[in-house]
Amino acid sequence: IAISPDGSALFVADCGGNKILQVEAAAGAVTTVAGGTVGSADGVGGAAQFKYPSDLAISPNGSMLLVCTIDGGLRQVCVS
Repeated sequence: IAISPDGSALFVADCGGNKILQVEAAAGAVTTVAGGTVGSADGVGGAAQFKYPSDLAISPNGSMLLVCTIDGGLRQVCVS
């Protein structure tokens, strides 16, 4: 789990779903930021693939997530 710098959102590595989720703190709305299929392909939104994402870190300005996968891979996700 990573928290946006302004505290407005949580980002969650969904290991079983192979995706990164964003949870809006105020409303609790959940959206998929990236992924949904196991793999390692680059892409936008659902076209991106992850192999069991396990850990997240967010940049100080909130524009980028670093995603660590269970097999030791490291991926970058740009957050709009």
